[in-house]
Amino acid sequence: MNVKLFRVIFFVSLILSANSALAQSSSKPNLIIKPKVNDDNSVDFKYLKEGIGSYVAVVEFTKLLNSETTGKQVVNVNEDTGVLFKLKPIDTTKKIDLSFRYAVHRGFLNPKIDSTTVYYLPFEKNKKIKTYDIYRQGFDNNQWKAHRVYSTTQDTVFAMRKGQVVEIRSLFSTSANDATGALTSVEKKEIILQHPDNTFTSYFDIDDKTILVKPGDVLSAHQPLCLMASYLDKNKNVKFTTRFKIYYLVFNDADFSPSEKTIDAHFLTGNGIEKLVSKTEYTVAIP
Repeated sequence: MNVKLFRVIFFVSLILSANSALAQSSSKPNLIIKPKVNDDNSVDFKYLKEGIGSYVAVVEFTKLLNSETTGKQVVNVNEDTGVLFKLKPIDTTKKIDLSFRYAVHRGFLNPKIDSTTVYYLPFEKNKKIKTYDIYRQGFDNNQWKAHRVYSTTQDTVFAMRKGQVVEIRSLFSTSANDATGALTSVEKKEIILQHPDNTFTSYFDIDDKTILVKPGDVLSAHQPLCLMASYLDKNKNVKFTTRFKIYYLVFNDADFSPSEKTIDAHFLTGNGIEKLVSKTEYTVAIP
């Protein structure tokens, strides 16, 4: 399935005066940028973050005259409000003439990844599971890998680590009827948690009607999230499955568009601390 990453681009035209800035954008972003002209003719790029979690703001100037700063500005945004950056005029007796556009991406630029971080398997304590590696078409296996678990019972899915729910998003897949060939679009939900080190965990193939959390909730490790999704096996028997992954976002050097880079993490199991090997059975261990 093609997973669409959060990306919004806004084109803004500005008329700057000593006390005001007029901005026009095509839609409402999760991050609103409002330049403010100061008495010394410098310009503060203030922001208001309406979304949850961290974002990367990419500000590109389509016109920039009388400014010491030139070029694209890329800034991590964690707080709800503040100043992204300041422009200072070359000639302090004149105003800065500018127009700009900006993109907003969920994520964090250059997070510090601790490879020794230990995660919990997202299931009930002492449950025996077998994990299967899943790879994404068009991506190198070292860049993107998720884990899938199957079950004959509809088990609870738990948070693998302490974090905040930053998004519960809808993804759509299309399937064809075996008899008629008719195409059906199916909506599925994905729960995304952001963690203190600006990595993310994702929980997909879940029962939408059993979701216990909402965006903004701060969760402890192994807090219940939902139940596994149901499906029919080849014999038309009802079975259950879910998929999970751990990742961070990397940004293209040219346009700073994001892509996922999954982490081959360590998990606590009945054997101790280890990385998951596909088609291997593990016992869920919770302290």
